[in-house]
Amino acid sequence: MSGAPKPTTKQLILYVSFQSLQLLSSRLASFLAYHLWFHPSRQGFTHLPGFFPDGVNAAEVTVNKKKVCYWSAGNGKTVFMMHGWAGCGKQFSHMAQAFLDAGYRVIWIDAPAHGVSAGWQTSLFEFSESTLQVQQQEGPFEAIVAHSFGVPCSLYAIARQSLQVEKMISIAAPSTTESLLDGFCKIIKANQATKDWLIKRFKTFLGDIDITDTSALTNARRIAQPCLVIHDKHDRVTRAKGSQQLCENFQQARYLETQRLGHNKILRDQAVIDACVKFVSDSEEIGLDKNLAE
Repeated sequence: MSGAPKPTTKQLILYVSFQSLQLLSSRLASFLAYHLWFHPSRQGFTHLPGFFPDGVNAAEVTVNKKKVCYWSAGNGKTVFMMHGWAGCGKQFSHMAQAFLDAGYRVIWIDAPAHGVSAGWQTSLFEFSESTLQVQQQEGPFEAIVAHSFGVPCSLYAIARQSLQVEKMISIAAPSTTESLLDGFCKIIKANQATKDWLIKRFKTFLGDIDITDTSALTNARRIAQPCLVIHDKHDRVTRAKGSQQLCENFQQARYLETQRLGHNKILRDQAVIDACVKFVSDSEEIGLDKNLAE
C-alpha cells in the first residue's frame, strides 16, 4: 500500500511545537498550522530514479519569483502530467513512457516547492499558475493526467483560469478542500478552537474566493471535456467515494476503480496506464465501475 510521504525532520519539529503551542493558545497554534498547511515534504519520492527518455528537454517557468522546472519529450499531441502534494514529476515515468510509445509528446513538472523546483511553501494557485505558464510556452494540451492534489489544481485552472485541454484524467483525487482540511487537522491533532481560527486565516488568504471554489467537486460541474476518473478502493490517503462523487459531477465522465494499489502505486499499474492511453487515444467506451484489478 502506497501512502502519504513521511514528514521531514523540520515538519516533525513543527508538529511537536504546534502541540505545545496549542496548549497555550489556539489562535497562535492556528498561525503555525497555517504555515504547515502550505509546506510540503520533498522526501517522499527521493528513492525514485530520474526519468530521462530519449530527446528529453528541460525548461522552466517562474511563479511568484520561484523557478519551476519541467521536462518534455516526444512528438505529436501534448499530454501534461501534474503530480500531487509532496509528489514530483518523476512519479509519472511509467505513464509518460507509455504515452511516448503511443506517439504523444509528454510534459511533466515539479510544482513549486516540490522536487527540484524552488520554494518551500506553495498553494493550489501556484500549481494552477505553473500549468498555465507551461501551456503558454509549449502550446495546447490534448490531455492532462493529474494525481491527488494535482486534480483540484488542474480543474481550477480549466474551470476558472482558461486552461485549454481536450480531455482530463483524474487519479486518486480529493473531492473537496474541506475534506483535505479535516484530514490535515486530524494529522496535527488540532482541536476545534484551533481549526476555527485556521479556517478564518484561510478565508483571509482567499479573499473574494470561497473555499468551495477551490474544490474539485465544485469545479467538476464547470468542466465540459470528457473525463476519466480513477481511484483505488483501498486508498488510505484519499477516499474512492470522493472520486465517485466527482465522476457524477462532471458533464462527461467514466469511473474506473482498482484494488490493492493504494495512493501512489496506482500510477505505475499497467492496467491503469493502458486505460489512460486508450482514453486519450480513441475515447473508446470504458465501462462504469469497471474493476481494473480483476
